[in-house]
Amino acid sequence: YVPQNQHLIEGTLQENLFYGVKGVDGDTVEALLKSNLYQQLLGDLPLDYPISAAHHNLSGGQVQKVAIMRALLTRPSLLVMDEPTNHLDFQTITRLIEIIKKEGNAGILIVSHHQVFEGITDRRYILFEGILQEIS
Repeated sequence: YVPQNQHLIEGTLQENLFYGVKGVDGDTVEALLKSNLYQQLLGDLPLDYPISAAHHNLSGGQVQKVAIMRALLTRPSLLVMDEPTNHLDFQTITRLIEIIKKEGNAGILIVSHHQVFEGITDRRYILFEGILQEIS
């Protein structure tokens, strides 16, 4: 789950990415650094990059990317993203979804008020007056 508002811990980028992830070893870290997803999302930040308690040294988009990457490192079968366009532009989200579809096995559920996902999703639903309906 990637909520709208992220909570990172004070520490390094690596500590934040692997927070709550089991079985992390040197091979896991090396594979992460070489992954296309890491390069696309966080390639400009080294793993030893310090993150402050209030993460003021990261942009809102960088915080969102850390949270998405952390969620993906748990190898979920379903990735739920709540309002992912809060801090990321549509092109970044589109690229992210394409990479996840290509490299991952996770289904993606996006909860959003925006209709920007119309062209990149397999199915769309609307919740209106308590009724969930598929939009064709």
